[in-house]
Amino acid sequence: MVQFKSPDSSTCNGILDIKNCRVVKGKFKDSQGEYIYGLNIMGRKENQEFYSYQEEDIDSWYGALTNFCVLLDLNSKYVRLNKIGKGNFATVYRYERKTDK
Repeated sequence: MVQFKSPDSSTCNGILDIKNCRVVKGKFKDSQGEYIYGLNIMGRKENQEFYSYQEEDIDSWYGALTNFCVLLDLNSKYVRLNKIGKGNFATVYRYERKTDK
């Protein structure tokens, strides 16, 4: 679970259960042409988006959330090595975490 509250308040503004959620990050330009960095947490019935002009803020949150959420972009954290099997419904590949290299 992630709890949200205002920086100047001790009251809770909301709670999001992130178990089995998917997380993806991205960037786009605002109306003035500046980059805005974003983070999207997608659950079954909820979708929560967060934005910042500081890429480091989003990277920090993304790094923490990837320990609990499902990654939509597997290649951002892992390198595909080789095919280890194939069945009727899927092909299975061996992956290595980039941080383990």
